[in-house]
Amino acid sequence: REKGTILGRIVCNGISKNLSPIEDPNKKNLVASVSTTCTKIYNPNGRPRICIVDCGMKYNQLRCFLSRGARVEVVPWNHDITKVDYD
Repeated sequence: REKGTILGRIVCNGISKNLSPIEDPNKKNLVASVSTTCTKIYNPNGRPRICIVDCGMKYNQLRCFLSRGARVEVVPWNHDITKVDYD
């Protein structure tokens, strides 16, 4: 694709009256809508130190790191990671 998501709709029996307009997801910041809004540190004394930039993170990923003893810092999608201490 060259232009992002293709918009479409499925209608029954060709009836398309009173339908709400289709929202274009390309006009929204979808990452911001699924990202955390604040920094969170899990297992602060653990090693290695891992920084996760939350762009829609799966929590099982976090659980896997923590089960292995890691210190995990989860930051928002727009966080400046140059100021985060990680391995």
